[in-house]
Amino acid sequence: MAVSPGKAESTSSGDESRAGSRAEKQVVVHPLLFALFPVFFLYAPNQSQFGFDVTYKPAFITVVLALTAWLALRVILGNSKLAALWTSLAWLLFFTFDSFWATYAHLRFGAGLGDIGLDHQIKLGALLLAGAAFVVFYRVRRDLDQATYLFNVIGTILVCMALIDVARGNLFRPEAKVQAPDNPALERAVDDDDRPDIYYLILDGYGRADQLERLYGFDNEKFLESIEDQGFHVLSRAVSNYPQTLLSITSVLNFEYLHEMLGAGLTGVQDRRYVRKLLRDNQTTTLLREAGYHITSIASPYYEANVLEADTVFANWRFPTVFELAILDMTPVPWLLSKAGVKLSYDLHRSRILFALDQLTEMPSQPGPKFVYCHIQYAHPPFVFDEHGGPVNPDRPYTWLEGEAYFTQQGTSPEEYIEGYRGQVQFLNQRLPDTLAAIIANSKRPPIIVIQGDHGSGVKTSLSSLERTDVDERYSILNAFYLPDDGATDLYESMSSVNTFRIIFNRYFGASYPLLADERYYSPFEHPYDFSLIDSTALARNLDAEGSAQPVQ
Repeated sequence: MAVSPGKAESTSSGDESRAGSRAEKQVVVHPLLFALFPVFFLYAPNQSQFGFDVTYKPAFITVVLALTAWLALRVILGNSKLAALWTSLAWLLFFTFDSFWATYAHLRFGAGLGDIGLDHQIKLGALLLAGAAFVVFYRVRRDLDQATYLFNVIGTILVCMALIDVARGNLFRPEAKVQAPDNPALERAVDDDDRPDIYYLILDGYGRADQLERLYGFDNEKFLESIEDQGFHVLSRAVSNYPQTLLSITSVLNFEYLHEMLGAGLTGVQDRRYVRKLLRDNQTTTLLREAGYHITSIASPYYEANVLEADTVFANWRFPTVFELAILDMTPVPWLLSKAGVKLSYDLHRSRILFALDQLTEMPSQPGPKFVYCHIQYAHPPFVFDEHGGPVNPDRPYTWLEGEAYFTQQGTSPEEYIEGYRGQVQFLNQRLPDTLAAIIANSKRPPIIVIQGDHGSGVKTSLSSLERTDVDERYSILNAFYLPDDGATDLYESMSSVNTFRIIFNRYFGASYPLLADERYYSPFEHPYDFSLIDSTALARNLDAEGSAQPVQ
């Protein structure tokens, strides 16, 4: 049956009216989803190394920036949905820069597209899908409603993919009994002035003097003499118990071996959250808090060394975390800055190290008694200072890789590692004695200070193979104590890190912890709970028949 022109006009008008109605009902959420996507996308495969709290700040920043861009484009274009589409497309393009760069590098060197990582494939695929939806449903059909709907769907899928990975990593974790020792409370002095401030300074990767001489041709005696003149005792044969930062610090602060606290059932497991829980709820800060101490931490950029539950954290908001820098590395910002001669990551790394040293000098003015925890990237790649304190800006991506991985993935040589390590340690050794002198001079009563390498240096280290690791290098550490009231008499020269707070609590807080055998364990980074005992021979040398430490000479 023929339709009159008037009827056709009426039907067309009705269709447009219904389409307009649908457009008004379509809620725009995709700019928020595309803003959150890079944060959760990066977190999902790295959740075993980070807590979910690392996502809060970058998620807030990316959402605020996306909303700001959306509102600005809305003013310019005069259409909220069109502005949202441009915002989401631009945001996705911005955060796929690293994927384009990786693809270009692979093609340049003859590799196929299938050789690029799955993360890059997903981001490029999402960009192509969003771009196609934009072209078809806006540029061709002029249907903002359909384009908005598809962008909402794409954004939802991307965010849900990442969150499903996060949920799966939490729901399907192996069961394990994580139990810190049940230690008796420390004796608590009635007067605050009777309780010394306690400083635990972890100098990441700082090796023992004999190993620095053997492998680096570096005589460290001048520095050691300078702190010994201040009253420190430096243990000449000190060793760490583990080759990794997280394992070492967790064991020290719980003054117990990790396999004793973790039990069995974690062999082959990669998830590092079990040991992070032990660090967060460690016995040292728990007992000191019960004894009236205020727990203070100077923020470290290394998340796994910075998850201690502190009452006060001194941090500079200008310093992004490693996770935040990794998000920024998805974008063209670092590349653009490098073209302008700015090495953002290396500049920030230098500033963080100096910030920590500066903050330590201010700690005595904080109300006490207090336990001050500070982890510094002192002797660990990337090396960013030369021996005179001048900037070192390696012409390669910013990374904390070390040892074998440092050479294979960065294309560097052992000679470059040795030169960088030696130069940075020489410069920071000029700064540290003044920092220690300020702490001692400005404290109301003589403090307790522990300066300790979490592990040794890493030029001959493999974090995946014990056979390819120089054990003497990796486990030989700087370990220096400032212990008032003749506390150094309780030390012994080949003491391992695990006995640190057993000795301090026995001496100053009336505890009676037996000293543990000085054992060294190796586990690869990817399987941190696969502990292999290297040796336990130090016990016979260090303890007398009653199990007491032989005093230092």
